[in-house]
Amino acid sequence: KLAGEESPHWLDDAMSFLDDAVRFRAQGADDKMLGPLIDTNRACILTFRGAPEQAIALHAACDAFLAEHRVDALISSNRVDWAKALIAAGQLDQAKVIAESVVARARQGGHLFAQSEAMRLMADLFEARGDAKAALAALREHHSLSARVAAIEALQRADALQLRLETQRVKAEAEAAEARNAQLRALNARLSQQEAELRVLSEHDHLTGVANRRRFEARLDAMLAAHGQNDSIPTFAMGVIDIDHFKQINDL
Repeated sequence: KLAGEESPHWLDDAMSFLDDAVRFRAQGADDKMLGPLIDTNRACILTFRGAPEQAIALHAACDAFLAEHRVDALISSNRVDWAKALIAAGQLDQAKVIAESVVARARQGGHLFAQSEAMRLMADLFEARGDAKAALAALREHHSLSARVAAIEALQRADALQLRLETQRVKAEAEAAEARNAQLRALNARLSQQEAELRVLSEHDHLTGVANRRRFEARLDAMLAAHGQNDSIPTFAMGVIDIDHFKQINDL
C-alpha cells in the first residue's frame, strides 16, 4: 500500500517497514513464509522506484519458492507483480509468458477478481507491445469482470448489513424482554413482600404483636388436619386461660 503512493517519502517508509520485517525474521521468526513475503514486497517497491531489473530477480526467486511449497494463494499475485517488473524493464516476451500463466491460473480457479486483475495485466502488456486493439479488448474484459466483482461484493455487503441489522433487532428485543422480566420480577417481589406484610397484620395484634384469634384458629386447624392424616404425629393438648377484666386493658 505504501509503495503505491506517488511520493518518494512513502517509498522510503515502505522500505523501512520491510527492513524492520527483515530484522524481525533475523530475531528468530520461524515462519518460513516471512522471507518470500518480504522479498516480493521489496521487489514491488524496487519496480516503483525505477529498478525493475533488481525486482525481477526477487520475483523469480519468490515464484520458485512458492511453487515448491505449493502456496497457490500467493503465486498469482507475485507473478502479476513479476510481469509488471518485466514490462517496466522492457522484457515483453518474458512478461507475456508470465502474464499468460496468470490468466490461465485465474480462469482455472474461477475467481472473478483474479481474472479481472489478470486481464488488466494483459492490457498493460498489450499496450507496452503497441497493440492498442488487444489492449482495449483486455481492458473491456477487465472492466466487465470488475463490474461483476463489484456487484457481488455489493450484494455480499448488503447481506452482511441485513444480518447485522437483524442481529441488532433481535438483541434489542432480547434486552427489552429482559428489562420487562426484570420489572416483573421486581413487581412480584414487592407483591410477595406486601402479601407477607398483610398476612402478618391480619394474624397479629397491631399493638402488641401477639398472634390474634385468626392466627390461632388457622394454626389449630392445621395441627388438627395434620394429626388426622398422620398417626405418627404426637398427641397435643390445648390450654385456655381467662384473664378477668382484660377488656378494660384491651380498650385502652
